[in-house]
Amino acid sequence: MTNETSAALLYGILPSIREICGKDQQAEKALIQTFLKAEKHAPGFSDDFMRSFHKQAETVPYPYEATILATSSQHLREFQLSNDSELASLIQSRADNLKKILSSIPRVIPDRPIFLQTIKDIASNIRMLLDALNQRIEINRQKSRASTDRLDMQKREFVRFSKRFSEALKEYFQDRCDERKRGVFREANRLLHQTNQVLNTLRHN
Repeated sequence: MTNETSAALLYGILPSIREICGKDQQAEKALIQTFLKAEKHAPGFSDDFMRSFHKQAETVPYPYEATILATSSQHLREFQLSNDSELASLIQSRADNLKKILSSIPRVIPDRPIFLQTIKDIASNIRMLLDALNQRIEINRQKSRASTDRLDMQKREFVRFSKRFSEALKEYFQDRCDERKRGVFREANRLLHQTNQVLNTLRHN
């Protein structure tokens, strides 16, 4: 799945299914499996599905990319680490904080002073998350080479997308047009997706 499709599925479709189904776990499981299968066989289906709803909505305060971003700080069980160590809790907390700040971008971007402070907060949270990940990598290094390599590779991807987000911000401040703004939303979505990928790697490492 692409980053955007993952966001559409994770933060739009799956939470809605869980809310609609309530305590009917069989219906929930069946619907989730249907969407997962559709996405697997037709990549981009979830994104198209969510975009169609967004277009038909009578009032939409944000463009589609911003709408997905604004909903992306939800606590999903797919990205929750077990609290088996102080470091795991620290990584979870820092990842959740980063996602929360990233998801605030659509709301704060019109206010330059607040947006500039938000950017500083994002940079600070990226550094703190990387510090915690480096600690985990050092611990893993003493136990498993394969586990260390997987986490180190995911960390490098996280850094790469952090730089892409930074470049999108530079382009936006050079020319604050709607397309540059959408570029910020897209790269923020991708960085948030990479944050989830870090958590997912840790869950299965």
